Amino acid sequence: MASVTKIRSRGTAGKSNLYAIDFVWPAGAKRPEGQPDRPRIRLGQVTKRQAEEVCRNVESLLASRVLNQPPRVEVAEWLSGVSGGLYAKLEAKGLVDPREPAVDEPSLRLRQWCGRFLRQRRVDVKPRTIQLYRHTIRGLNAHFPSNPSVESIGPGDAVEWRTRLKGRGLSEATVRQHCRHAKAIFNAAVDAEVIGTNPFRKLPSRSIAANRDTFVDHETADRVIAELPDIAWRMLFGLARYAGLRVPSETHRLTWADVDWERARLRVYAPKTNSERMVPICQNLYPLLVDGFEAAAEHESRVVSISCNNMPRTLHAAIRRAGVEVWPDTFQTLRRSCESDLAKVFPQHAVSAWLGHSVQVSQEHYLQVTEDLFGRAAQFNGAEAQQKAQQHGGAPRVTPVQGIKTETGGDCRGSQDDPSCKSVPCDANPRQMGGLDYESPALTAELQGHASSSIRHGPRPAECSS
Repeated sequence: MASVTKIRSRGTAGKSNLYAIDFVWPAGAKRPEGQPDRPRIRLGQVTKRQAEEVCRNVESLLASRVLNQPPRVEVAEWLSGVSGGLYAKLEAKGLVDPREPAVDEPSLRLRQWCGRFLRQRRVDVKPRTIQLYRHTIRGLNAHFPSNPSVESIGPGDAVEWRTRLKGRGLSEATVRQHCRHAKAIFNAAVDAEVIGTNPFRKLPSRSIAANRDTFVDHETADRVIAELPDIAWRMLFGLARYAGLRVPSETHRLTWADVDWERARLRVYAPKTNSERMVPICQNLYPLLVDGFEAAAEHESRVVSISCNNMPRTLHAAIRRAGVEVWPDTFQTLRRSCESDLAKVFPQHAVSAWLGHSVQVSQEHYLQVTEDLFGRAAQFNGAEAQQKAQQHGGAPRVTPVQGIKTETGGDCRGSQDDPSCKSVPCDANPRQMGGLDYESPALTAELQGHASSSIRHGPRPAECSS
């Protein structure tokens, strides 16, 4: 355990910024000969925040010494940037090994270069990306425990490292992600003229879809929803399955002010892309949101207030109670199933915009060939479809929505051949419809205005029945 101590300097009336770190060697821990039980590391005149940072790293170094393990990646990164004076104090207290003698840039060691790479990229990428880089660096350090120089690592070593990742049972998609990160680390070394060529350059690293073909159909979703503990969980499940929101980064930021009851839309902020998008509220999701709104406390602003801790455990229990086998990537599979459903009815560019990614990402990672498509294809008659298209001037036949009025005031039901029927709702209102229907092509054009529309906050759902 370590703590920050402020030292009062003579003649300064206690206003000095002299700090020190006091720590305690655990009982039974092996420590350098002659070291007291409670050593002190004097930092001199620094800010309190700087002293607290040193204190956190000293605690981590102390734990590494007690467990006889190398320092954590982020601590090793911090050590590579500390001054020689502070490093010497840490070494004198037995917390670190003697620093390697300075070497020329081409002879930089692997851990030194990885620490420098992380410091350089921290200002350019998101914290989540830095975390993923650290996962890859841990794997590199484990494969190269001797901390070789960067220039001594060759293509053969890179292939062996990739083989080791595969041997750990990682999926091909995950292995390729690590290879992309390793390429980035060593490409930066090439750009800095530390090495001449990238030893990882020939490793396959193109992003591919994970081998997961689970599709959660509506019947399965309803069975699981019935087993969830409360309305908050049912809303969370519905937002993932029927609106395709990311869990928890998007679901837990959604507020009731983001729900447009009148136009049946959600305004969703995506931290991953730092952007907002509009998402339609379908008929499956609408009643869940209404129930959640009525059950919410008077001053509750967030739609989902469930703790992010152990969310898969609670959902897995409900899935088992429903008599369904637990599927991999629990929440991501729901999001993927949502997109596959929407893509059967609406244009792909609109679906991809609702889900918050590109059409290419949808095709490579989300869209699935579901069982009902095989059934529809088995009943497809090409000659009959061509004949119907010719009868209607080559235009696809649109199935109107029940209750939509034509320009002449009549009901669209049974009047598909009426030229005045444009399948555009004249008096339809999401308040009365209770959300949008996946099977309503007439609403496609209205929904495609997601990007440029502004939110109008409607009244409470209870008031929307009139």
